[in-house]
Amino acid sequence: MLHWSVSAMEGFMSARNKRPIHQFLPLLSYGDAMSNHAIELMKLLRKWGHRSEIYVMDCDPRVARYCRHYTSYYDEASNVLIYQYGMRSSLTHFMAERLERVVLYYHNVTPGYFFVPIEPEVAASLECAREELRQLAGSVRLAVTVSEYNRRDLQALGFGRVVVLPLLFDLPALQRSADSRYGQDIVRRYRNGYLNILFVGRLAPNKRQDDLIRALVYYKRLIDPRVRLLLVGSSPSFRYRAYLEMLAEHLEVSDDVHFVGQVEMERGFGGYYKAADVFLCLSEHEGFCVPLVESMYCDLPVIAYASTAVPETMGGSGLLITEKRYDLIGELMHLLANDEMLRQQIISAQRSRAQAFRREIVEAQIRSWVETLDHHYDT
Repeated sequence: MLHWSVSAMEGFMSARNKRPIHQFLPLLSYGDAMSNHAIELMKLLRKWGHRSEIYVMDCDPRVARYCRHYTSYYDEASNVLIYQYGMRSSLTHFMAERLERVVLYYHNVTPGYFFVPIEPEVAASLECAREELRQLAGSVRLAVTVSEYNRRDLQALGFGRVVVLPLLFDLPALQRSADSRYGQDIVRRYRNGYLNILFVGRLAPNKRQDDLIRALVYYKRLIDPRVRLLLVGSSPSFRYRAYLEMLAEHLEVSDDVHFVGQVEMERGFGGYYKAADVFLCLSEHEGFCVPLVESMYCDLPVIAYASTAVPETMGGSGLLITEKRYDLIGELMHLLANDEMLRQQIISAQRSRAQAFRREIVEAQIRSWVETLDHHYDT
């Protein structure tokens, strides 16, 4: 005979009384913000007693254990389906036809015009994604996104009710990664008297790694030749990567620009934040920008161009610039490297801002939303 404890029975009954909440993504990738968020959200929902799965069209083998193919999904009228949206996909049509409660979780779509000169086919796909969103606005009653900037974007596309919730981070994993053997090797490799400028993000025209190279050139020629630029992130755009390499060669800084590629947490990713002297972001389109928060957590001073969601994410911390003047950027980097009082002031303000992204605070906000989901959906 099977015997149940009181606590086990209460947990079982609680799970039966809670709506199943499942997530759908076109692609579950390794290491990107949207995929990481989906995995962490699934774990939380299960911990809170909800049945929860991630359904995808495709996935990176490294995260295959977290997901199922979307064709295995079984309809239940009580289900809530969260559509994590960041790219054009035939999955959108599948979601638009659902009779269950569908919630759009928007992670931003880059405007296509950034890609027109280099990859017009990508530009066309991005514009199609935005058109998909306009069509979804008519069938999705509730949307969630990660910043006020994104909320305004969705409202402009026709969405009425949009809730802003923070992303889920595993920030302590950065410290564990930095402290690992691989992370320590990275710190030793780059801590050799050079100024290390870091940027983390996929190579893409909107992120303007080309402007980072130009800032490096100014610093090297007019301030101090002992400087290098560390570009950590994947290279989905072969043409833009080739352009960056040609630009670095033309400006005679090929040896000073390190195309690191994507680095796994288990391979010392956090070590780059510890090896760097400054995080420089000159991106012109960000829906949130996770590496800004990672820099704040790692006590790495940030200089960032005040575009799109960047000022909101920084929350008054770091050093924001409104013009891409490479002389000003170069002098600010030099100050941060040599003025310890200024550096500590910047780090202190960033630490205060980073408190808003502490795991327990973010979890509480998301749990409050989940527990009132029916109210949000019906009103």
